[in-house]
Amino acid sequence: IKILFLHTNFPGQYRRVVPFLKASGGFDMRAATLKTNKQQIDLPHVRFEKHREARENIHPALKRMESAVLTGQAAYTSLLTFRKQGWIPDIVCAHSAFGAGFFAKDVFPTAKYLSYNEWYFNEELTHEGRPVSRDEHDAIIRTRVSNSALLIDLAAMDAGITPTQWQKQQFPAVF
Repeated sequence: IKILFLHTNFPGQYRRVVPFLKASGGFDMRAATLKTNKQQIDLPHVRFEKHREARENIHPALKRMESAVLTGQAAYTSLLTFRKQGWIPDIVCAHSAFGAGFFAKDVFPTAKYLSYNEWYFNEELTHEGRPVSRDEHDAIIRTRVSNSALLIDLAAMDAGITPTQWQKQQFPAVF
């Protein structure tokens, strides 16, 4: 089974599963991560780099989304390396909402996409994690729009995982 791990700071949340799968045998694993990630990676991997950061002069609620799109664009380009080598994963595991997995199904359309969905910003907590005051209009807008990148992953995934039941309960029932 061929598995591709996408994480801006690999191994990140895959820190325990990768060594377990490696020891189990039968898995051909690769990874893609940001070029700025200084961690040792004991798998064949590619590193990607955004061609710029999110712009300062856009609506504050959109900065997170623009950054995710730029990350996804960079990851997309780096993943073409694997495809050109003829390496096609059966499963793509991606940490959601940061953009690394946005275009994985475009590069590898036959792969199953497993999204690691850590947090859904809801109307009760601001993007910063504190309770929302109905008088904080900008915080409400920023919080609602913060889910845009996650929603792209949720729409693309074949399956998803959330680390705890409490985190899962933050997601709308439809997910």
